[in-house]
Amino acid sequence: MFTGWYPHVRGHRTLTHLIQPHDPNLLRMFREAGYHVAWAGRRGDTYTKAAQPLATDRYGFSVKPTMFHQFAPADHDSAWARAHFHGKRTGEGPFLDFDEAAVQTAEAWLTEGLPEPWVLFVALIFPHVPFEVEEPWYSQHDRALMPPPTPWKSTTAPAIQPWPRSRPA
Repeated sequence: MFTGWYPHVRGHRTLTHLIQPHDPNLLRMFREAGYHVAWAGRRGDTYTKAAQPLATDRYGFSVKPTMFHQFAPADHDSAWARAHFHGKRTGEGPFLDFDEAAVQTAEAWLTEGLPEPWVLFVALIFPHVPFEVEEPWYSQHDRALMPPPTPWKSTTAPAIQPWPRSRPA
């Protein structure tokens, strides 16, 4: 999205192939056109350390998150683990996750006033896995009454036709 290139053009196929200083990118174009570019949040999956300052004037958090996700569900064989549902968020609250900290940072910067003209980018993580929630929301619904996740090979899902291995003559 940032470079305008198809992934196969320069190898940007995964989150480990970061935007390099010599790559074109949208935020850098705005910055070079005179915009103040602010990125609320700190993600390490877009720019290399050398490319990020070329694309942004302000980057990171003014309100820091207090918690980050744990990515290993306890029971790897359960349907809930395969659905990336971790359940109740544990630990001492209140929790300030990445998204809430990024949104509060963006609000703070907007309240301060960004130099004009400006671009504000807020990259949110949710609703990515794993899915978990703290009280009081965790206890709002009785999980015993909830059906388990639909199996991947559900009979209710539309049938997927296999791609033909050879073309008809």
